[in-house]
Amino acid sequence: MIKIKINLKNNSYYIFLQHNIFDNIVMFHEKYYSDCKAIIITDQNVKKYYLKKLTNRFSFKNIKIKTYSVLDGENSKSFKTLEALAEKIIKKGINRNDIIYAFGGGVVGDLTGFLSSIVLRGVKFIQIPTTLLSQVDSSVGGKTAINSKLGKNLIGTFFQPSAVFIDPNTLNTLPRKELLAGYAEVVKYGLINDRDYKELAQNLASASLDADELSVNIIINGLYMNGVSIIDILDYVVDVAGHIIENQLKSNQISHAEVYFSRNIITRSVDSLNKDKPNGSFNGKNALCVNFEDNLPDIGVVMSEVLLRHKGYNVYNTGSHAELGSLKNIIKDRKIELLLFYLCNLQCCNAVIKKNIEKTKIQIFEIVALAKKAKVKVIFGGEGLLLLKGVEDQFSGSFLTYSDLSRIL
Repeated sequence: MIKIKINLKNNSYYIFLQHNIFDNIVMFHEKYYSDCKAIIITDQNVKKYYLKKLTNRFSFKNIKIKTYSVLDGENSKSFKTLEALAEKIIKKGINRNDIIYAFGGGVVGDLTGFLSSIVLRGVKFIQIPTTLLSQVDSSVGGKTAINSKLGKNLIGTFFQPSAVFIDPNTLNTLPRKELLAGYAEVVKYGLINDRDYKELAQNLASASLDADELSVNIIINGLYMNGVSIIDILDYVVDVAGHIIENQLKSNQISHAEVYFSRNIITRSVDSLNKDKPNGSFNGKNALCVNFEDNLPDIGVVMSEVLLRHKGYNVYNTGSHAELGSLKNIIKDRKIELLLFYLCNLQCCNAVIKKNIEKTKIQIFEIVALAKKAKVKVIFGGEGLLLLKGVEDQFSGSFLTYSDLSRIL
């Protein structure tokens, strides 16, 4: 378990971070509040997924509990909801020794914190934030509030929690929109101080090798949500992370299998940028990204696809094992105007190992001939091109970096 102390002049407290943390919450309650009721306030969504898992653990230890839920969303941060909750918990016999748990996202945390600060002139409360944004921001710092008709968070107090318990597992049911909001906040706070891309790339490489997909997503999506350009993300963070991983492979610090899985994790995260509407407006052109038959799932192809979309292209991706007949039909039916190859030169890339180079060249010549016959512009990217002698003059342009690709386009 990760344990972080928040040092304050008065009312210092700890943040506890661990997967499957509910048992630890109950142990903490037993240790410090054994004679106190646990009053849990949550919302309808968290209630559906997690409330029973938490209350069962309290019940198993014979701890008295009361649960209350509010509707999802900002409308619950109101005088009406505050009054209704206060009346309910007072009616059920709350006393100043009891503990109130805020079990939910920022709305639940703000509302519960404010309620705790005013009922009986102050009752201790504990935060169990369940959204990324509340885990990295609103659950820490003691700001509590409800909304008024004149604006958000205009009525509130500063009231520190007695502890914060964070379980990353609660993010598994979080909508993508909510995750992106949290990613942006994380990066804003600490990851892009002075645009230190080198450190970010190292963090990205380490997280992917640790199979820490959440941290990978935080870095990549967080940068994007904070307005860092796609080119900077691809060239200075993702691509550099790939070279860091490759250098570890060359020095036998990691295995080919570890490289494969880490690249898959990064690829999925980069591909998630395709799920958002691109910044560029559609330019009326269709592009086709092609992978090689013997290539591993190539992050370079996905990175190229992301940039093309942000340049306004409608992009198709064949994936691996695309047959010539299929490509011919795609080029014709989809009215393709740009065909893009990408090939890395990593040791784990089957398409560029010695025994497969000639086969890769044949694939290139066949596909380029097909494209030229259809009057389609062909671009080749990646350092794999440097290993394929005699094919350079087959292309309309080539690139090693995504800033190069941007200029070609």
